[in-house]
Amino acid sequence: AVVGGLAASVAASPAEFLTHTNNIAQFEFDVDQISIAGALFGLVFRYAVRRDNNPQLRQGVVGAFTITRAVATVRVSDECLAVPLRCGPPLSYLDYAMLGQLVS
Repeated sequence: AVVGGLAASVAASPAEFLTHTNNIAQFEFDVDQISIAGALFGLVFRYAVRRDNNPQLRQGVVGAFTITRAVATVRVSDECLAVPLRCGPPLSYLDYAMLGQLVS
């Protein structure tokens, strides 16, 4: 999982930086979520290719990829500060507007 997260963030950083040169907070959030996606991929890939018929494993794989897809659509608020990412209450990393994007 750690290797997957590191590999994903290192591979994605140059392209993300070029697309978000004017919004470093969005760049930081995108690289963070790409790292999480890479870590989850590294963690659940083994279970996705198993040949047993355990429905809970299959649901876990679908759930992990659903989480990464939902987080990829979130846009940071204008109030967010970069390095480290701080967006305000309630979670400092995610503010109410970002949490609302995750719910919808």
